[in-house]
Amino acid sequence: MAETSGPIVGADLTDGVWAQTVGAVGNGILDDWGNPYAITVNTNDTVTVRKSTVSGYARAVVNGFGHQIDADVTLPVPAVTSSTKYYVGLLYSPSNPAQPVKLVVLKGATVPLDAGQEFLTLHQFTRSAGQTLAAATLYSPLPKIRPSVQVETREALLQMSPLLFLRGTEAYCIDVDFAYRSTGTAASPLWRRAQAISAMPSADDNVDTDVTPAAGRVRIAGEQFYTDGDRLVFITVTGTAVGSHQEDASGLLSVVLNDENVLHPSSCRLSRIQGGAGIFFSVSGIARTVGGSNVIRAFLDADAGSDTIRTKGVQIGVVSF
Repeated sequence: MAETSGPIVGADLTDGVWAQTVGAVGNGILDDWGNPYAITVNTNDTVTVRKSTVSGYARAVVNGFGHQIDADVTLPVPAVTSSTKYYVGLLYSPSNPAQPVKLVVLKGATVPLDAGQEFLTLHQFTRSAGQTLAAATLYSPLPKIRPSVQVETREALLQMSPLLFLRGTEAYCIDVDFAYRSTGTAASPLWRRAQAISAMPSADDNVDTDVTPAAGRVRIAGEQFYTDGDRLVFITVTGTAVGSHQEDASGLLSVVLNDENVLHPSSCRLSRIQGGAGIFFSVSGIARTVGGSNVIRAFLDADAGSDTIRTKGVQIGVVSF
């Protein structure tokens, strides 16, 4: 038969059809905030895969089939005579209908699978000859299912505890057109903006500022904004500078985020500023925010002998990565 579909009404639901329909969600752990399937390396060539510290279970899905443990499981990882890769994870096997998904340890240059099998790697060791298991290189990807939901407003979402959802759930907020992700820990859960890049509120003083040589370093723009943590940000400052008496002017422009210089070097020289239209300037830099309140400011210091510099329409833009 060249073409099939299913499930078929009135017919038995085969494991293949079940895997194709239910398994479309993907393979992964159901993270209930209790670090399910975490690993402990023992001193007797064994490892212990642990249940969740929150629910008392560890649950996962592989090829549409559920797996669960309600007690910690200890597995052997034997010593070797040559460098060997071990894979601790969940194996789906169609040849084992009584227990289609099982916690196992496999070894090989790649994961050794038979036809129809699927494997979810939870932990991976590279163990050398004569090496203790504790000294072996351990990687723990612990892949997790990440559901997506949609809510009407950001404010409504933030009223709900992230603990009501699987850790990693992404919630799209219709009113603000971006998503938040449930993250943090069970003790300190939070909704964190999910987009990789997001624009933060820009500052636009829109106030003409006169900077005389005698005034020293003068603030020409500034903004306070908030972030949910340590973020790498790209900062731009644009504006226009003119000599207010139609004479030559010059000076140093600097940008400061939380008392740290953003520009490298620490300032940018503005020169050949004359009356009339003056010059348009644009500078940029990369910096890190802190969680909570952040303050960004732009300053101008007119050179000795310079005409008074008038800045117009100075704007500060901040984009996080």
